Amino acid sequence: MNAITSHYHECTIDGLEPICLHYRTAGDPKNPVILCIHALTGNAHDFDILAQQLATDYYVIALDMPGRGNSTHLENKELYTNPHHLLWTFHVLDALHIDHLFAWIGASMGGIMGMMAWAFRPHFMDRLMLNDIGAVLAHEGLQAIISSTSSPLPTNDPQRFEALMRDYAQPFHITDEEHWKLFFASRVMPHHEGGWQLKRDPAVVEPLKAWIHATPMAQDISLEAVWEQVQCPTLIFRGEESLLFRADTAEAMAARTDIPVRLYTIPHAGHMPNLMDAYQCAMIHAWLREPL
Repeated sequence: MNAITSHYHECTIDGLEPICLHYRTAGDPKNPVILCIHALTGNAHDFDILAQQLATDYYVIALDMPGRGNSTHLENKELYTNPHHLLWTFHVLDALHIDHLFAWIGASMGGIMGMMAWAFRPHFMDRLMLNDIGAVLAHEGLQAIISSTSSPLPTNDPQRFEALMRDYAQPFHITDEEHWKLFFASRVMPHHEGGWQLKRDPAVVEPLKAWIHATPMAQDISLEAVWEQVQCPTLIFRGEESLLFRADTAEAMAARTDIPVRLYTIPHAGHMPNLMDAYQCAMIHAWLREPL
């Protein structure tokens, strides 16, 4: 079992509030670097199982974006946006003297950031892995995310809290009880009333709400222009039952002829595949080992 260690980095960027970012690493720093970025309400622990497997060949870095996990909660909630997240991400990588990635693995929001990174630093990565995210965000799926992340959880009732968390996590299709325990432990922390509370700032979803409200009613959000900038081999996971990432969108992305795109549909998963099941980790590892 490859050890995973935690680190903290002080980010001071002109014009932005100073923050402390938490990140986790596994593997030998001399190996090719893989960066893992979580989804809207996730954190670095979401990649623990995958990182332990990949660490045999790579140096894996997983970040807690601001407001998640052990990273600083922002005072200015309007800064919970992907462009700002990218600025902080590059600040960490620059401090680690990492100017190139072997691969960027992005889950949902992290995948959008991976696509956007091409506008910030073209050819910064050799490969891109997108977990249930793509060129078009379906309105129905966006509404489902807002709904599932906006309902308050009972901080004084641990059993009810966990039951509601299991409902929330159904789209991830976590069938292994040990995986569930890891997922739950990484997403919560003790509450002063004796129960649990989520280990994130509730405000991380507010910029997404504003983005949706600024979009004409019931319309999808297109990221086609962002996706078209990507110029590296790409692996795509799509949850079979995903409301956010439709099958036709995934198939259109896989039809690109200028770059190699591999598409896998993950059975029974919604938004999004959990990246913990052994076969999912094995597919990612095998793809990474393929020659460019």
